[in-house]
Amino acid sequence: MPLPYYPDWTKATGDAAVQLTAITGAPGNLWPYPLGALPGSIEKGMPKLEEAYISGYVLPQHVPDGIKAIGELMVTRGHNVPESGKAYLYLVGIDSDANPYFRGPYKPYPEHYYNKDAGIPVHDLFGRIDPAKPGQTNL
Repeated sequence: MPLPYYPDWTKATGDAAVQLTAITGAPGNLWPYPLGALPGSIEKGMPKLEEAYISGYVLPQHVPDGIKAIGELMVTRGHNVPESGKAYLYLVGIDSDANPYFRGPYKPYPEHYYNKDAGIPVHDLFGRIDPAKPGQTNL
C-alpha cells in the first residue's frame, strides 16, 4: 500500500481537530499524541504505527494558502529490520477561523529511517520543516 502524501493542506475533524490544536496551549514542549486521535487518513495509511508526538511552535508563522503554521506532528512506525524505525513529520496549521489542518508527510532523515536502540535527540526530530516551503517533503 503506498504511503499517503498530502500535497495540500487537509482539514482535520473530530478528535484529531481537538488534539492538533491543543498544542497551542503549551508551545515549545514535546507531548505524546494518542494514536487513536490521528487523522483517519494517516492512521489508515500507515501500517505498524508505534508512537506519535506533537510540538507547538513558540512563534507560529503565516505560510502560503492563508494558513498559520502552529506546530509539527511526528508519527513513527516499525520497519522490517528489528532495530529500525521510520519517522514522518506533518506540519500543523490553522486558518483564520481557527480550523485545524495538516500537511505532509515530511521525511526528516535520509530515507526516513532511524535506529530505535540508539535514541534520537529531540532537536533532530522537530523544527526541521521550513513552513515557508510547505511543498518540500524531504528535509
